[in-house]
Amino acid sequence: MKLTETFLSQVAFQMVMRPASFDIADDPTLLSRLKPLVDIVDSASNTFETQIPWLPTVSSLRKILSSARIYGIIKKEIHKRKSSGIQRRDALQQMLDDGESTVHILGFMLGLSLAGARAMGNTVTWLIMYLSSDPRWSSAVQKEIESLISTHAASIPDQTQTETLSSIPLRAWETQTPMLDLCIRETLRIAQPYTAVRKNVGPEITIGPYTIPSGASVVYPFSDTSINPNDYPDPMRWDPSREFQGEFIGWGAGKHACKGQRLGTLSLKLLVSSVLMRYGITMEIQGPPVPDWSSAACRPMEKCGIKLVAKSE
Repeated sequence: MKLTETFLSQVAFQMVMRPASFDIADDPTLLSRLKPLVDIVDSASNTFETQIPWLPTVSSLRKILSSARIYGIIKKEIHKRKSSGIQRRDALQQMLDDGESTVHILGFMLGLSLAGARAMGNTVTWLIMYLSSDPRWSSAVQKEIESLISTHAASIPDQTQTETLSSIPLRAWETQTPMLDLCIRETLRIAQPYTAVRKNVGPEITIGPYTIPSGASVVYPFSDTSINPNDYPDPMRWDPSREFQGEFIGWGAGKHACKGQRLGTLSLKLLVSSVLMRYGITMEIQGPPVPDWSSAACRPMEKCGIKLVAKSE
């Protein structure tokens, strides 16, 4: 069996949608309709759209049409929730209870899926690729997961794997998986080619030798730090044991650090644990693939795949 980026991306999308709406996350048909639309909205803009944002290109029109379809899906789900009278412990219910508008709810759900599903889908794919090409770290992480399960998981006959992982307390996931934490941290460093953009909405400010006018935007590519050999020797080598100098920016920094860091980290750990519990994983090429930092999706620079062999019960 081969593990594909598409499959992992779909699972990541479902996990991200779950805290937003249980009903959407539990409906495979609805998810299969929603995800392609979100992918279109999330697709990279071309040069014309960047330089002339009001230009009605084919790409921009597809994004507008997809946004309208997403609005229709979310609006229908809101109506179903209201008419059913069922109370859920999810973000949709909280926003409905707070009297938020449909547009506000759409913005929240779309923002969550865009910021969460894409980043988590890319990260978990790369994390599993790196683990599959490094038996030493793969074995260490697997032993850590087995120890976590034996210590904290409820022992119930005929319990499913999902139920086993779900029975582990949140605090244990967050404090007792140091090996997995190191692997996630290193993967975020090497395989997340994002650029931070912030607009100065205040008065003119000076940062070092630079003056930032009011209304100007500051753009900072993470690659300036993440793959800088002065900060990380042999930067394209995946090495979770490497020492980090200064502040780690994989989750952002300052006032704009990722608000979903805990949810994202937990989701990554659950996905990796689920794969390692079920399968033995190996990389089909020699050595780990190299991420393409010129690609917004951070795809491997060469064709590769992960081979999965189901473990015996």
